[in-house]
Amino acid sequence: MAQGAAHKRFRNAVHRVALLQAVTKRFIHRAEEALGCTFWGDVGVPRFASGDASYNEEAMKEQETSKKGKRKNKGSLSFDSSLFKSQYEFTFPEKAIEVALRRPEQRSEQDIRFIRSMMMGILSFRRYSSQMQLMLARVVYYRRFGRGRVIVRKGHRGDSFYFVFSGVIAVTQDVDGSSALLDPEPILLHKGASFGEVALLKDLRRNATVVCMEETEFLVVDRMEFFENKLDQELQKELKYRFQHFRSLDLFSSWSDKSLETLADHCKAEECHHSQVMVKDTHETKNIIFVTKGRCEVLRLVHLSQCPSFLKWIKQHEAHTGKPILGPHHSEIGKSHRGSRFHGTSFSQREEPNLTAQNGDISDKRPPSMEDRAIHRVLTDASGNLDLPRSLMAGVYLRIDTIHPGQYFRGVDVDYIESCLERDSRPIHEPSLTCLSNLYHKDPRSMVIISQGAEVIRVKLDKFSELSDLVTLKKLKEDILPYPRFGPLQ
Repeated sequence: MAQGAAHKRFRNAVHRVALLQAVTKRFIHRAEEALGCTFWGDVGVPRFASGDASYNEEAMKEQETSKKGKRKNKGSLSFDSSLFKSQYEFTFPEKAIEVALRRPEQRSEQDIRFIRSMMMGILSFRRYSSQMQLMLARVVYYRRFGRGRVIVRKGHRGDSFYFVFSGVIAVTQDVDGSSALLDPEPILLHKGASFGEVALLKDLRRNATVVCMEETEFLVVDRMEFFENKLDQELQKELKYRFQHFRSLDLFSSWSDKSLETLADHCKAEECHHSQVMVKDTHETKNIIFVTKGRCEVLRLVHLSQCPSFLKWIKQHEAHTGKPILGPHHSEIGKSHRGSRFHGTSFSQREEPNLTAQNGDISDKRPPSMEDRAIHRVLTDASGNLDLPRSLMAGVYLRIDTIHPGQYFRGVDVDYIESCLERDSRPIHEPSLTCLSNLYHKDPRSMVIISQGAEVIRVKLDKFSELSDLVTLKKLKEDILPYPRFGPLQ
């Protein structure tokens, strides 16, 4: 009885939601007709036309057909995620402005947590420790400047440092900043950037001029508040923490304390959430990822359309169901499995026994069977791709490595480091490195680095190369990890 009542309430709730959705769509449709343009950031509404176009069944069918065709061709999701992106940049809320204009001693703990939550959208702010974030949230104040306003001038004393919350700024080398508005390709910084911290902490003069290219919002820390609230001591504590971590690594055993301190001064320890994507593509990153706490996992996308075991599994499934899946030119594979019963463990059967990795390849010590030779012949004839139906095209992320505290991602772009050394006219080879350079091969496959509740330090390769030496370069090449390959085409 109670179960029937709950089911009825659920049906009523679903009916109300569907009715509300239909009414909302009708309102949007009528508003579009009245305005003569699309409504709400050009977000199209299903089953309703945009603009002046009249709604009819034929138009709707054509639209649905075209959408299906695009989805089929692109093989993408059933919705366009770009439609959910706002066309306007998020600005600092009025309530947050009110709090950020108060004196630090007037802010409650709730105010501080609120400002911190607002600033978490700033990338450079997220790279501070939790304690430092709370301290900054207590002292930052809000400022907004228009286009052409000079924020800092080259050669002036550094009295503040800034977080860019919205807008765009340009960095120039002239004192008045006029070149920023005339240069066709100025150096631009956007939301998430910060500047002025080093000049404030070390009492240095500005080494560049910063100009607003449009109306820009800043969260600013002044010199007086910076030192009165002991932010300098917290920053020095974090600097010492990074320095000690680098000094504990064998990779930096040949570096002087001065060089290590410089490196620690140009990076920050970053706390990452569980399952947060640290690096989307290891080929594109120009950083070295050092793990100080927790762990990170290295994943690689394997396209099963190029995996022989996947083809073998499909043939076994055909034998089990009696329904053909592949084309006729694959019929020679899996004949021995006709009439046999499919078992899920057969999929990974070939990879399990006696696997060894040599120079990044996984090989099976057993001699290849006739079926394996047939699979290899089909893959060769298909130019590395199986002629599979779209419904069978699949991929899987495989965990190929785990980075623990005290380790770093060993797929470092050594070629980029060498190019930086050559650009600075520094030698990159010595007799002891000659044979090693012949053994070094860059892994051409892209990988993803995922945090599992880790704290990491990102070091830019440009700064690393500037301070590095040949001994460190040799260690990097020796530590390159030859990640395994899965199947002959992977």
